[in-house]
This record gives sequence, C-alpha cells and structure tokens, in this order.
Amino acid sequence: MNKPVKTAIASFGMSGLVFHGPLLKVNQRFQVVDILERSKNISKKMFPVANIVRTYNEILENPEIELVIMNTPDKFHFEMVKKALLSGKHVVVEKPITQKSREAEELVALANEKGLVFTVFQNRRWDGDFRTVRKVLSENNLGRIIEFESHYDRYRTSVTPGTWKEEKDEYGGVLYNLGCT
Repeated sequence: MNKPVKTAIASFGMSGLVFHGPLLKVNQRFQVVDILERSKNISKKMFPVANIVRTYNEILENPEIELVIMNTPDKFHFEMVKKALLSGKHVVVEKPITQKSREAEELVALANEKGLVFTVFQNRRWDGDFRTVRKVLSENNLGRIIEFESHYDRYRTSVTPGTWKEEKDEYGGVLYNLGCT
C-alpha cells in the first residue's frame, strides 16, 4: 500500500467536525498532520496525534503537508486556495469553490500549471437520494431521464447571529452556500 497522503485541515468548525474529519479518520489513505484551530483544541479528540496550528502559514510552510482541505468560510476560498497551490499543495475545497467564476478559472489554471490536484468537496454525493439515483441509473431501468429533482429541508424560525453562512452580503446566506449543491 502507498504511504498515506499527509493532509492538513484548514479549519475545524462544523465542516471539519462533521464532514471532513470523520471521512479522513476512517480512510487509511490519508494522515491528518496539521489542523488549523485559531483558539480551540476541539480536533484533539478525533485526531490526538495531529498538530494543532494557529495560523494558516504554518500549514503552508510545513513541507510534510501534501494536501490541504479548504473548509473555511466561502469568502476566503480564493485567496487561501491560491496560496496553497503556490506552495505546491494539492487542494480539496469546500463548496462553493469561489465567489466568482473567474476566480475559480484562475485557480484551475494555476493547479494545471503546477501539476496539482484541485477539486471541490461535494458531500451530497454520499446522501441516500444521490446514491439511489446512481444505482438506478447504473441498472438502466428507467430509460432516458429528462429531469431529476431532489431537496433536503432546513427549517428554523430565526437567523443565528454572527453566523457567516447567514450574513447579509453579496455572497452570503444559506442559499448561496447550500444552493450550489
């Protein structure tokens, strides 16, 4: 078996705790080396031997890191992914890839130029409805599919103050963050 990919998680909030952390923990192909937590040590429970770093530059300057999981707030994706690619790191970025399509195109071009893997994490592919559709399509039981609609409900009666996903700005809000699934 090949050596595991030395990986850093660029943030350990909900996304690191619920999506990326558990996937990386059970997959022997990855070894989480660094985790960026600016002030807490929550990741120690899941990754007791990983280094907790307090700045993003610590990840970029670590020659051991091969892959950066970019799961920071959307508005930081472009700048942080670009720095990772320029540092020679492969990148998996949380959706949405960037806030502007031209930024995404620039990152794709940079990754290609550097010969690096750059992809977008899409956790919906593991959900039951997507897996069922994939299975049904592979069995070719339905004929030509014209349209497919799927949804998941997220409802609460209030906005959580201080949550970046619910900020009122050009690229903020749940629709922008979840709508690209």
